[in-house]
Amino acid sequence: MLVHLACSQHGGLPDVKWSLWYIINSNFLSHRFASIFGQFMRLNVDGSSLRNPSPLGYRGFIRNSLGEWITGFSGFCGIATNLYVELFAILQGLKIAWESSCHDIICESNSTLALSKLTQGNVLFHPYVVVINQVKSYMSCAWNLKFIHILKEGNNYANELVKM
Repeated sequence: MLVHLACSQHGGLPDVKWSLWYIINSNFLSHRFASIFGQFMRLNVDGSSLRNPSPLGYRGFIRNSLGEWITGFSGFCGIATNLYVELFAILQGLKIAWESSCHDIICESNSTLALSKLTQGNVLFHPYVVVINQVKSYMSCAWNLKFIHILKEGNNYANELVKM
């Protein structure tokens, strides 16, 4: 199993909280979602900011159809709004999924606003048009990609990780 632990900005050492989360939850996740979505991988993403706008962080992870950990990611994306970090988290997750050859993906986000921006036709004059169009370019790739809105409570794993 490929495990890509997020590294801190301090010398590339593994993020201890991220590693502990993986060890504690890897067995719990392994059987939870196997029969619901067939062979689809699941990408959970979340962004976080303390104020709007403020410094932004995001994290996410990909699990296989059995709920087993495939990879995780995290990062900071400057100072902007909550919508920007949610869109940016989706973009980063899709990039990693594509590069990891995970071509049957269900992307789960608790941001209805971000998901609605991805389905709107014309976003030419939106302040985040660049990020939205980058996500849309991944949406047009040759893969099975579905977006699902889940409640914040249903996205607890990504939600808690982004606050660490």
